[in-house]
Amino acid sequence: MAIFSDKTIALTVACLGVFFSWKILTPPQSVTVDDTPVESGPVSFSGLELRCSIALPKPSPHLGKIDGLTYLMLENFAETDGFEWSLQFDDVPSEALDSLSENALDIVITYRDSLGQRELPVSQPVEGEIVWALSPDHASKLDSLNRWLEGFVGDEGYKSLATRYKSYHNPYSAWSKGLHLRRVSPYDELIKQYARKIDWDWRLLASVIYNESAFSIGAESRKGALGLMQILPSENDSVKEMADPEKNIGHGVNYLGKLKRFFTRYDAIPEEESLKFVIAAFNAGEGRIQDCIRFAESQGKDASSWENIAAVIPLMSDEEQIVDTLLVHGKFNGSETLSYVDKVLEVYDLYREICP
Repeated sequence: MAIFSDKTIALTVACLGVFFSWKILTPPQSVTVDDTPVESGPVSFSGLELRCSIALPKPSPHLGKIDGLTYLMLENFAETDGFEWSLQFDDVPSEALDSLSENALDIVITYRDSLGQRELPVSQPVEGEIVWALSPDHASKLDSLNRWLEGFVGDEGYKSLATRYKSYHNPYSAWSKGLHLRRVSPYDELIKQYARKIDWDWRLLASVIYNESAFSIGAESRKGALGLMQILPSENDSVKEMADPEKNIGHGVNYLGKLKRFFTRYDAIPEEESLKFVIAAFNAGEGRIQDCIRFAESQGKDASSWENIAAVIPLMSDEEQIVDTLLVHGKFNGSETLSYVDKVLEVYDLYREICP
């Protein structure tokens, strides 16, 4: 058996200490390949402006509201890695991936099965089937992305966070099964916070959001309204801003508050009835509902009752019926608005039962 002196052992320990200190403290070194400097350590996106796409149309039920979780992860990754980003939602993953292949996008988050035969830098799967694909220009950053994903998904808080987005229940299905839920959406805390600003039951606001977007941040209407509460963006509003849950709910609640104040001017409308006018106006606009009130009055109806308003709205799509009336916005096919008010109140009743 070899015997070492105390001096030899001490020297060996000191050398090992220096070696490990260098391994820990020395930053990644550059090497040269064909006269081109290449980082031997992880390469980040820091300082870049990335064009990102969430291409997750019609997720399977067990993934719930995965677009919201993906947005949160992308936001966290950008903050951690120090880059700016823009966002688009794509219903056709193949088109987004084609743009990625041509370096017209930088990151596409989609289903693994959507990749087909494309050879792209692709991350490890998240939730078993979702991958982050990089453009060819960013292939060198794949290790950095994988390292971040591994840390984020491996964090002890991730499981409960992911469950919040994945355990979404359709209110009709939950009610029919007799379920009692602790939450109705991934955004309950925000909904409660903003409902207080207009003195609403938070479950009523949740019902409006359910009927607008079914809690999908990437929802877009035929008219271009975006996000959870289907807000029409101004020229300065980006898709990323409209997808932000808090900003979108904030915009929606500000408008609801404006409508609530608007209809308090009608002293004849009781508070309980006024709520229905506000919901209708959120769908059709206050100008349209003002027209409905004028038309009901022209028909000799009590316009303080939503039931009376609802009864005359079908007549407003007939040009002959609205001749010589004071309608500012012309004829109105209000079937969508009538259905919207009924559905919002119906889902509100369901939420009060399943989430008392």
